[in-house]
Amino acid sequence: MQSDTLSLPQALLSGRPLPTPPEKAGVADRKYEPSEVEAGWQHYWEFSGLSAPVGTGEPWCLVIPPPNVTGSLHMGHALGQTLMDIMTRTRRMQGYDALWLPGVDHAGIATQMVVERRLKEQGLSRQALGREAFEAKVWEWKEQYHARIGTQLRRLGSSADWTRERFTLDAGFQQAVIEAFVRLYHEGLIYRGAYLVNWDCQLETAVSDLEVEHKTQQGKLWHIAYPLADGSREIVVATTRPETIIADVAIAVHPEDPRWQHLIGQQALIPVLNIPIPIIADDYVKIDFGAGALKVTPGHDINDWAIGQRHKLEALSAIDKRGYITDIRQSPIAGLERFKAKKEFLRLIEEAGLLRQIEEHEQVLGYSQRSGTLIEPLLSTEWFVKAESLAPRALAILDSGELTFFHARWGAEYRRWLEELRDWCISRSLWWGHRIPAWHCGRCQEITVAASHPTACQACGSHDLSQDEAVLDTWFSSAMWPFGTLGWPAETTDLARFYPNSLMITGYDIIFFWVVRMALMGTHFMGGTPFRHCFIHGLVRDEKGQKMSKTKGNVVDPFELFDEYGVDATRWALASSVFQGKQDVNLAKDRLIGAKYFMNKVWNAAKFTLANLDRPFDRDALPEIAQQLRSAQKGKLLTLADRWILARLSELGRILETQQANYGFGECCQAIYEFFWSEFCDWYLEAAKGQLQQEALTRQRTQQVLQYVLMQLLAYLHPVVPFITEELNREWPGAYVPLIVTPWPDIPRGFRNAQTESEFALMQALITAIRNLRKEIGLPDSAKVRVQLQTEGDEVRDLLLDQAPLIMQLAGCLAVDLLAVQSPAPERSLMNAVGDVRAYLLVDDASGLAGEMARLDKEATKARQYAEAQRAKLSNEKFVGKAPEAVIAAERAKLEAAEEEAAALESRRQRLAELV
Repeated sequence: MQSDTLSLPQALLSGRPLPTPPEKAGVADRKYEPSEVEAGWQHYWEFSGLSAPVGTGEPWCLVIPPPNVTGSLHMGHALGQTLMDIMTRTRRMQGYDALWLPGVDHAGIATQMVVERRLKEQGLSRQALGREAFEAKVWEWKEQYHARIGTQLRRLGSSADWTRERFTLDAGFQQAVIEAFVRLYHEGLIYRGAYLVNWDCQLETAVSDLEVEHKTQQGKLWHIAYPLADGSREIVVATTRPETIIADVAIAVHPEDPRWQHLIGQQALIPVLNIPIPIIADDYVKIDFGAGALKVTPGHDINDWAIGQRHKLEALSAIDKRGYITDIRQSPIAGLERFKAKKEFLRLIEEAGLLRQIEEHEQVLGYSQRSGTLIEPLLSTEWFVKAESLAPRALAILDSGELTFFHARWGAEYRRWLEELRDWCISRSLWWGHRIPAWHCGRCQEITVAASHPTACQACGSHDLSQDEAVLDTWFSSAMWPFGTLGWPAETTDLARFYPNSLMITGYDIIFFWVVRMALMGTHFMGGTPFRHCFIHGLVRDEKGQKMSKTKGNVVDPFELFDEYGVDATRWALASSVFQGKQDVNLAKDRLIGAKYFMNKVWNAAKFTLANLDRPFDRDALPEIAQQLRSAQKGKLLTLADRWILARLSELGRILETQQANYGFGECCQAIYEFFWSEFCDWYLEAAKGQLQQEALTRQRTQQVLQYVLMQLLAYLHPVVPFITEELNREWPGAYVPLIVTPWPDIPRGFRNAQTESEFALMQALITAIRNLRKEIGLPDSAKVRVQLQTEGDEVRDLLLDQAPLIMQLAGCLAVDLLAVQSPAPERSLMNAVGDVRAYLLVDDASGLAGEMARLDKEATKARQYAEAQRAKLSNEKFVGKAPEAVIAAERAKLEAAEEEAAALESRRQRLAELV
């Protein structure tokens, strides 16, 4: 983009006036208070139109993974939204016509459950209200709470184009969903049929795999005897689900199991019912599990369903959709609730003398995330997508490079899901959602699928039509999100300009449930990838790495963090934790505290710079300043510190360019942090304090460097911490240009110089060495010392002479003198060597060393005593004999560390004693 300009993009300069920024007190007059800094900026960005694309430049688009309309912002949202905002702000500053499209999901099950719960509190139910009245209640609730999630996202600083906000049940998006269903149906890719689904008996609907939480828990395995029909013997089956025995249709054994081979083809009797079922052979049966025989109940187990399909067995339902036992086979437990039925049927089995063994058994059970009830695999007539037929094109975009995952391992996960696809159940027995556009004929029972209500049955012409009661799975509708939000099926300007999306950012937990399905629909309807890049981030965990949950009591509310640390600090803490190859983010309190300190450091650095600008330069003068600095460097008119910080700034720009290409959020944050804190603040600002006291030209050049570097840094920081940077940016004189639309700085050219960086590195090492000598004799920072330097190289000697003022200033010296090469070491001095340079700290008055020597004696004694205690512990045979090897190794490491510390303290004490 425009090198060194930091001016407004051309599209905004032509005919688009900029609004006045929020009025606030100057930075110089106040301390950093996040709440004060953050107030007003979000409103300014949004209502000034600065977050919207301008229609020129290369288009770039990111659509939000729509949060549930029922929800409030949690830490997972905070992480994802922060990363999305960083990318949007960066691309906008880099000159792209950036669109971040926001929206929310109707969240069928979650929303319906919330509203039903409220109705229950009022003594009402959806059944009593009827469908139309119930839907009206949900819309009322939606209108009341929809704004909440948007308000929360805005507080986070999300620079989305809120004028384009979409809702998955708004009229335009509904049209996209219905169009997709109708097309897929008429192409033979959607069908209606009976299949096993995850059934929530409390909500009375099928649920997706994502809405099932699997828990490992201790259960029982009952070994139950099935008598052979001929009365000769029995075959024992081990099961965790005795209540479904009434729906058994076969017993399966492994064809190579010698215990049961001879029984294949015979019949056994269902316990208690005495109904004969065949004994079949199937490779799925595990010889080493239980008794090696498996009851086959296709109506209640997905693996049994597969066996039933292979052997053409009937599928019966023992449990209905409310969780009660059906009346099949005149069962004695018919009408009982499923958990009570299990106990009753076990009692009947035991009474019949057919219970052979009970053993403890660890099992994994699925629970509905919504209702908390145990999921029941049930046979249900539902609507399905032939996902396997759509998979090849979704795989092709990965193989061709049209879709790239960051990082590659997530591409392998995407591939695995596509290769293991099975038909996708897309219907839900709910009232809130996209109603399935299918009408059942009351005369001939045929189904008519159409985008609008048909006037007659397509098969018999009857007008007796009723719409299917089910709604679509929310994952079906959200699979259309990347193109439905842009106006599809209409050929809109936004669709032509911003599709495919440039980037998708989402969590690894929904690669299958959303990413894969967006790819299935995008490749089918749009002919290519829905987005070019897909960045997958991890979950936010607590500081111990544990998943956040209400039961553990470790859930962190992002708004509490905003109030305590500030939004910018929270964003920084999150973004700086996302490193390439690292999966989850552990949110430690120390990281948040450190982030807030960093914001304060940024504020104070800007405050210092502003306070030391005699004649601040307008933003428009920055290109001229850059050129002046390059000319001054060539003319050797800049100090070593000036040249060094400009070289390091250039290197920072290079690092950011490299890392941004791979979405290295943490790497970019780390590079900025290290430059700002360690190089700019710790070294250059300290050097600048002395330079600002020198003659006019040096002072002027120092001010130019300060302003130039800080303006670049504010631009680099802005995508991550937008509030504080925009607040500081507004303080600069001249025509105000908001950072949100300021072009991203090009890498500063012409400043890299290996010699400059090497020479300043020597100065840093020498100053650090002198500071360490001061600490060694316990001198306070305010005490001034005399230092003598000695080296054999003429070039280094000239450098030391030239930089003596810098060394004096930063090392706290009264004087820095150079010794002749052959001169002996000064008496009463301490020495540290840095390469070929020896630094001597002169101890003029040794009387003050007594206190430091006494302190070192005390610390060395403590270290020795601790080492003795550790040695005694390791000499204890009982301890060594019982303790794990890892514990013993840790205790030995403590002993070695204590001995090393004692030796170092004693060595320092001896060095001081030689000076007395």
